[in-house]
Amino acid sequence: MSSAISSKDSILTAIEKTHAEVTTFFRSLPPESFYRRPFPNAWSYAENLDHLIRSIKPLTQALRLPKVALRLLFGSPKNPSRTFEEMKAAYVSRLDAGAVASGRYLPVQDQLKDSSSQSALLEKWNRASSRLVSALNTWGDAELDRHALPHPILGTITVREMLFFTIHHAMRHLSPDGD
Repeated sequence: MSSAISSKDSILTAIEKTHAEVTTFFRSLPPESFYRRPFPNAWSYAENLDHLIRSIKPLTQALRLPKVALRLLFGSPKNPSRTFEEMKAAYVSRLDAGAVASGRYLPVQDQLKDSSSQSALLEKWNRASSRLVSALNTWGDAELDRHALPHPILGTITVREMLFFTIHHAMRHLSPDGD
């Protein structure tokens, strides 16, 4: 993914492409690889996928709220939207400084081992990703810069920046290291 991602249309295209790549990758894994942790304290691929699902659900919920509610809840952006590459660099910098996922974004390990099959988790991903695209389709391009959302690591950022993050974040999790 590159700085060619800027407009709403290019963001939608990138989200759909990323969705397909994530789906193809996780579907290609045999169950023993999907559920196995590559080393202690690392997430399994199943946990990485669960984390991605947990990460996009709040964004989808926010995009479905009336825009006036977003403004009341989170205020207006203090700065113009950064580019895709700038957002990627900001996120990687925070990770390098020790930031990690926490709270509701953490995968629920026991549920993944006991009750979720690989195909069921992929179906959850497909539904969550489709809902994100549907919610984004209700937004105009300029609106992406006029509304802010809280990010647990990056602070308050524009909706456009959150979408840039979402694309980059999903691609990072196509490795056993994830974030």
